[in-house]
Amino acid sequence: VTRYRDDLYAFDKWPKPLPDFEQCWDMSTPAVLPDGRILEAKPAPPGRGLDPDKLAKAVQEGGGFITLRNRRAGDRIRPVGDRHHRSIKNLLQARQMPPWERERLWYIEANGALLQVGPDIF
Repeated sequence: VTRYRDDLYAFDKWPKPLPDFEQCWDMSTPAVLPDGRILEAKPAPPGRGLDPDKLAKAVQEGGGFITLRNRRAGDRIRPVGDRHHRSIKNLLQARQMPPWERERLWYIEANGALLQVGPDIF
């Protein structure tokens, strides 16, 4: 049992953070994360997920691949519709995401630019 922002959470087993990893992904087949979760590239509803043009450009510049990885200290992203880059830590805290959930997110980057955090969080 733990408390986060005045709420109590009970777990049978404490959620394990995503282990350190970095892997190339061409999105043509599902990707398997180190904890066994599977990612598939599917079209997102309008206004959600990655911008298709931005993704296509990043994949082309990255030799046909994007990179899946876990978090790194100091990660920053420019949310859709925002003019400035923001720290992932502050954005996740503002969304009131518990720390143990933040540690299980995967990150998508191409050419050193962070494109997305988790399942369409930003």
